[in-house]
Amino acid sequence: MLKLVKIAIASSALLIGGLSHAQLTTSTAQTPTQLVEDVLVGNGVAVSNVSYTGHAEAVGSFNGSSTNLGLNSGIVLTTGTVLNSGGLLGGAQGPHGPNDESSAGVDNNEPGYAALTTLAGADTYNAAILEFDFVPQSDTVSFRYVFGSEEYPEYVDGGFNDAFAFFISGPGFGGTYNMATIPGGGGVVSIDNINNGSANTGPCQNCSYYVNNGTGNTSPNNNSDFYIQYDGFTQVMEAIAEVQCGETYHLVISIADAGDGAYDSGIFLEANSLASFAPIEMNASLALNGFGDGMTMAEGCETATVTISRPASVAADAQTIPVILGGTATEGIDYDNIPNTINFAAGQTEVTFSFDVYSDGLAEGTETLLIQLDQPDPCGNSNYITLPLFIEDVEEIQAAVNSITLNCPGEEAILKVVVSGGLPDYTYAWGIGGTDDNITVNPTVTTTYDVTVNDACLGVPLTVSGTVTVPTYPPLIMVTSPDVSVLCPNTPQTLVAEAAGGDGGYVYTWSTSGSTLGSGPSLDVSPMVTTTYTVTVSDGCGVEISQDITVTVEASVLELEMSPDQLICPGDSAEIFAVATEGLGDYTYLWSHSGETTSNVTVSPDNTTQYMVSVQDACQTYSIEGTTAVEVVRPNANFEILTENPMENLLVSFQNTTSGGVDWDWDFGNDDYSVDHSPNTTYNPHGWYNVTLIAYNEIGCTDTVTKPIYIKPEFYFYAPNAFTPDGNRQNSTYGVSVIGATDFEFMIFNRWGDLIYQTTDQYFKWDGNYKDFLIPDGVMVYKAKIVDREGNIHDYTGHITILR
Repeated sequence: MLKLVKIAIASSALLIGGLSHAQLTTSTAQTPTQLVEDVLVGNGVAVSNVSYTGHAEAVGSFNGSSTNLGLNSGIVLTTGTVLNSGGLLGGAQGPHGPNDESSAGVDNNEPGYAALTTLAGADTYNAAILEFDFVPQSDTVSFRYVFGSEEYPEYVDGGFNDAFAFFISGPGFGGTYNMATIPGGGGVVSIDNINNGSANTGPCQNCSYYVNNGTGNTSPNNNSDFYIQYDGFTQVMEAIAEVQCGETYHLVISIADAGDGAYDSGIFLEANSLASFAPIEMNASLALNGFGDGMTMAEGCETATVTISRPASVAADAQTIPVILGGTATEGIDYDNIPNTINFAAGQTEVTFSFDVYSDGLAEGTETLLIQLDQPDPCGNSNYITLPLFIEDVEEIQAAVNSITLNCPGEEAILKVVVSGGLPDYTYAWGIGGTDDNITVNPTVTTTYDVTVNDACLGVPLTVSGTVTVPTYPPLIMVTSPDVSVLCPNTPQTLVAEAAGGDGGYVYTWSTSGSTLGSGPSLDVSPMVTTTYTVTVSDGCGVEISQDITVTVEASVLELEMSPDQLICPGDSAEIFAVATEGLGDYTYLWSHSGETTSNVTVSPDNTTQYMVSVQDACQTYSIEGTTAVEVVRPNANFEILTENPMENLLVSFQNTTSGGVDWDWDFGNDDYSVDHSPNTTYNPHGWYNVTLIAYNEIGCTDTVTKPIYIKPEFYFYAPNAFTPDGNRQNSTYGVSVIGATDFEFMIFNRWGDLIYQTTDQYFKWDGNYKDFLIPDGVMVYKAKIVDREGNIHDYTGHITILR
């Protein structure tokens, strides 16, 4: 079956509904025949005998309008899969972005294609072949495409040159011709012919046609769905071939892996781009468009403007096209005269004319008007372009406004006018002001509202009205308890309020000084001082009234003065007191800690204590409480010995760590004393001593701490590290300094470990001689063994440098 396409189809309608445009989207829902006839083919081409060889998931439709592909939609053929995930071939391996894989692809184990094997010069695999017959309606056929591959860029000139071709055959070719060529005789389009080297850094091979899309590991290509998966692809290319009008040709669109079955490649063919003849276009615009479809004209109030356009590529010559009218409407009676021909001047691409639609006063139903142009194609066949229009009677305008009954005066009501007949846009004029199809009102009495409606066609105004009914209620009133006077504070009283009138549903609110106290028709109160209470009642319509009730309290409220908080030492006592004033006199006291009833009491707490007293007057209707605190304080004496291994005749330091103290008395146990915060002292002789610190706080409370300290006997050893035995009386002998030794041994060795000097005299002086010879310059080693007065053995080792 032949399919001749004469009118361009919007590419957005070619793919299945619901496709997202956040990234490349694909579908395998259409058959190969549907893909060719409904997606690929444009104007002036009739196709037949569509067939496909290859894997079912290697061909489908695509939408790339929100990607860097360069084509909005069309057909895609791949050497692997067109799907993003799932399906027979497994996971996400299709051409969808982002480009976050450096080797995406699927080996679907399909055979190669001999013609591509010859073209590639290597074995081919996973071929996808879409072929069909077509009849062009002019002397040229063309389509637009993009070729992309995961072989880019690392396998440029690497023997894995995935191949594709558009083989056309038929009259005038004498065989087959590959339409996939580079403009200007640059050879066939392939990976090796269009690239920027194997690292995208050169050498350039027709790289003006090359798009570097990253390597799968480069940003932003690997983290944005805007970029498709293939590492490289061509700019949008155009395949063109000269043909003979009306003859039958065969086109084979094919792609295959070369060298191995890994790494996918794909061809994207633009929707409606397989075209041979560009017809003129005709459309109409309606000035009123009252029926909203752009095709139906209102009788008596419509002007239609018809626009005829032709492509600039065929506009060089003047052109006259006859106009053919048809339909049930009559020219000159139902509508203006329409020109008999459309006349394009040389170079002119657009012609327009307008006509009015008449009102004949007859109810005829829908009338039709068909405007046709016959533009023969280059093969001499008639090519009719038809513009269907309709003429419709306009019904008389009708309108109604809803009426509303309110529950309360002043309540909000929305009145809306509903219009039928006539044609939009409608206009509205409310009697109280307003030009919308609705108004919002808040009447306090029953009110009728008028609105005048008009349409855009008939121009006959219509006034209608709606009523808002408002109920009438008696005024809201309230009766309350009278003001009252009481002698004593905290005397209980019950206040009462009763409402009448309004619409019922009363809500009571009691308050004083802005604070809400309760709800309901009564309130129990016990004021301490004269207080005014306000009761507010509201009904179901929000009407609100208020009234005050005052309770006068004649006696003043008790006042209480407490003794100030006190500080005492442990074991001390304190007197605390409470003094009551005001009220009715005859005061009674009750201390909670002891039950005593006097105004003052004596306490001796072991720890800091809070004392509370409760006081009443002659009213006996309430009590007041007071508190006072007695804080038991003492310092916490403590200190640390700062000196490590304290020794006789050497300074020993102490760190005072007392808390809560202000003054100090130190007894170091050595007949030495101090009042400093952190003092020092010395000890002689060595042995054990007791150190005592007495700490005082600000009120004279004390705390004492005693700690033992052991003083070690004085001990000291020093050995020089060099001397000059040259007889000049300056550092010419070697000796050491020792304090506190009870036993002493000192030895000197040469570098070979020979003992060259030994003594037990701690006051020795060595002149540098060994066996009656002065030893040469060099470094000696000494060892010393010393016993102190506590019997501790100290071993020392060091170096002696001899210089002369």
